[in-house]
Amino acid sequence: MNVSEKELEIECLHLTEYLKIVRSSENEETNSLSGIYHLLKENGIEDTFPNVEIGLKIFLSMMATNYSGERSFSKLKRIKNELRSTMLQEKLTSLSPMSIECDVPKDIDFEEVIDDFACLKSRRVPL
Repeated sequence: MNVSEKELEIECLHLTEYLKIVRSSENEETNSLSGIYHLLKENGIEDTFPNVEIGLKIFLSMMATNYSGERSFSKLKRIKNELRSTMLQEKLTSLSPMSIECDVPKDIDFEEVIDDFACLKSRRVPL
């Protein structure tokens, strides 16, 4: 499923207006991308902004860049500090090898992963 730039632009404009309304009426945490993603999920409106949801999922699951000279325990400490309050221990444990073995994810073809992910999303049947 191909998404045109215009469709994505319109979807982003609608999301921006929605976030303005939410920010004025509630004290929701919508200043971060993870906050926006959680807002979409909690309110059940992820199907209203499907392309934004896919983009947020991809962006939030990508590894942060790191320095190859750092020691692995300092990388783990950085990950723990950043995600301690929002992530379960199981997911944190799964992310640590990715950070320690940073050369492996560099070889991943993200275009192929994105295409696979997009195909999975487009197979959903509306209820």
